[in-house]
Amino acid sequence: MYNNLVAGNVFNGNGHPGVVLVAGEPGDMNGNVVTGNRIGTNNSHNDASDLHTTGVLVADMNPVTMKVTHNFISDNYYGIFTIGAATVTGVRTNAFRHVTHITGHAPTF
Repeated sequence: MYNNLVAGNVFNGNGHPGVVLVAGEPGDMNGNVVTGNRIGTNNSHNDASDLHTTGVLVADMNPVTMKVTHNFISDNYYGIFTIGAATVTGVRTNAFRHVTHITGHAPTF
């Protein structure tokens, strides 16, 4: 699952992570772009639902080269969370509101 674009979406009110990217094979996540999404709120930034778990969740057994940029992440416990060896490069210019932890990591699946 590489070179995919997740852009311009609204993820709100589901009680689960907004965007979930899980590698089928180690290194599959390279080249993905998550940009311009509203996670945990609506397009106007004024309708937050209950606290979600995570804005963007990335799971891979290898380091990942992908972009997570220009997203508005609100009312989540974690803004961007990685699992396994995933360390996402290209995280820039995201806005966070009412997020307990901007980033987080778990060493295993």
